[in-house]
Amino acid sequence: MNILFLTDQDIAPLRGGVKRGTHIISRAFMDKYNLKCYLAYVEGFTTCQTSVFNDKIQITDHDTLVQLEEFIVKHEIDIIILQKMLHKKYRILPVLETIAKRRFCKLLFALHFSPEHSMIVLSIENIVNNIKYGKSLTMKAANLCKLAAYPVYKSIKYYQLRHYYKEIYDKFDRVVLLSKRFIPIYARYARIAKCNKLVAIGNPVSFEEQISQNEIAEKKQEVLIVSRFEEKQKKLLRALKIWHKIERDKELSDWKLVIVGFGSWEDRYKKYAAKLQLKNVSFEGGPKDPLPYYKRASIFMMTSAHEGLGMVLLESQQMGVVPMAFDSFASLHDVIEDGYNGLIIPNADLDAYAERLIWLMKNKNKREEMARNAVESCRRNSSENIVGQWIDLFHTVLSKDSLVK
Repeated sequence: MNILFLTDQDIAPLRGGVKRGTHIISRAFMDKYNLKCYLAYVEGFTTCQTSVFNDKIQITDHDTLVQLEEFIVKHEIDIIILQKMLHKKYRILPVLETIAKRRFCKLLFALHFSPEHSMIVLSIENIVNNIKYGKSLTMKAANLCKLAAYPVYKSIKYYQLRHYYKEIYDKFDRVVLLSKRFIPIYARYARIAKCNKLVAIGNPVSFEEQISQNEIAEKKQEVLIVSRFEEKQKKLLRALKIWHKIERDKELSDWKLVIVGFGSWEDRYKKYAAKLQLKNVSFEGGPKDPLPYYKRASIFMMTSAHEGLGMVLLESQQMGVVPMAFDSFASLHDVIEDGYNGLIIPNADLDAYAERLIWLMKNKNKREEMARNAVESCRRNSSENIVGQWIDLFHTVLSKDSLVK
């Protein structure tokens, strides 16, 4: 069986959850199931190591789209997994449809976010941030227009998203979501009555090793954030505001906030931390291997406005780091059971977040109990289980009776 992943960027495991997840499952396909895996991507990387596939092709213009078709035929691709919808800019979809009809290869679309994420990021807060921090006058002016015509702008985007999801559902053999909780949300946006082509497969855990009970007991007084530095989704300004409340508590003066990541907002986050006069905050940079940081930390902070499944939550659980997150995406409840293997905070309630974080920092016994529960609960997302679900899906869509509407 020959599998083609089609992505916006080359697969560099240290540059984000989607890439890390693609790396993990593609390695398992090749190493454990003897499948051949190929990659077609738009943007490459020159400063970090990328994953090895049986073959790769970079798509940059119309000519390389022709080469993509030849690439698919040459390697006798059976299944194409489109990781992001690229056809509007790069005209990917017509090529895939042509190939699918000619060779009967199957098309899968993997949605790596909550189906409603595109509407969440249209918040007035994000538009104001774009006006305030925009890199050019053109960007600032465009966002001023969005703000002035916000109701109309939001309605247009909603219509476009509805059309987009319906088009995906109609033209792909399956749409793979990260959680069963996302299926009714997708169906509502796409306005489809039947959901036969919607399936759910979660993210795999990242690490082959797991932490021991002794290592949990020896963890440091560190709170960890592993994130891309981008405010629209990740909302790290919230985390810094919460930590400002933590530093007011003299009993917690030995605790440290460690932030691992990189991105366009790095300077702004550092300046904001300085403005708040935060003393116990360390920006570690990136991209880098987060494993050593997970092994040391006791608590993990997520302050995102939305996520798909949040691989960092699984990584933290796997390493016995108790995760905390706002209740801002449905799949969070697939990962965290509040009070058992992590903490779920009412969405955007910074005071509640700080209050429960303080409680967790001051209760070592409860923290270690939750850490042990977290290690056990994340086993359901072992690479073996997740990859097995993908293999079952491949066999289903390639079977003669796989046609659904």
